[in-house]
Amino acid sequence: MKKLFESLDYRSFLKEHFDEIRKEKSWFSYRLIAQKLKIDAGQLVKILQGQRHISERVLPDFISFLGLEQREAEYFTCLVRFNKAKTGDETSLYFDKLMELKDLSIPSLKPDQDHFYHKWYYSVVRILLEIFPFDGDYKKFGQLLTPAISEAEVRESIELLLELGLISKNTDGILKMTEKFISGGGNWRMLAVRHFQQQTIQLSEQSLINDPPELRDISSVTISLPKNTLPEFKAMIAEFRKNVLRKVIENEAEPEMIYQLNVQLIPVASTPGNYHRTKV
Repeated sequence: MKKLFESLDYRSFLKEHFDEIRKEKSWFSYRLIAQKLKIDAGQLVKILQGQRHISERVLPDFISFLGLEQREAEYFTCLVRFNKAKTGDETSLYFDKLMELKDLSIPSLKPDQDHFYHKWYYSVVRILLEIFPFDGDYKKFGQLLTPAISEAEVRESIELLLELGLISKNTDGILKMTEKFISGGGNWRMLAVRHFQQQTIQLSEQSLINDPPELRDISSVTISLPKNTLPEFKAMIAEFRKNVLRKVIENEAEPEMIYQLNVQLIPVASTPGNYHRTKV
């Protein structure tokens, strides 16, 4: 069942699957499906509309009705729990499991590959090579980035990406990514990644000045909150990242632009005795 392993939203998968059955069998209604699943028809409709989730109690009935076995059944179970995840840890746990089950695990960069994070444009060049075939014109290619980079910087980027094994040449000599997604791994405090993040924040500053509003979205909100609610806000940000990644994976349209998405939640003031930055 290929479409199941391509999906990160079980409710969209179910609706598409049930609609296909109804096209083939006009008499096969949502009400009949609900009867076979032993749930209320209204509840089924709310699930398909994204208003409700499948409960653990009826999950085996859905698996049986769909005829899922072994890896498919495990993937569907994990997919439901992934969509229902309420914390960042839960989201990461089920997402990693989904990637393993669909044989699309996201590899982490190795310590000897941390040079990838030394320049912001390395990651952009890597993705751009996938959507815009490189014809050997380093100057033209460099001008596609915002801000533009030099011929030397393009050449340096391609040589580094080849050396690190993050891109490769196919039999036609075309440069392609070796992995669609990569992760920096769990150690997000390493100096290389911090340096990369500093550079991307600076890119946001430049975009605020140089790019028209219709090509960017930069907004700010200053809030006050108790420290013990910070994990909840981090979980909300993790959920947002999950939804963004899901859309990227499921989007079948040809990409036309590359964006850097930064989500920033930083302390800017605190009451006495709670927090003080040791250096400026």
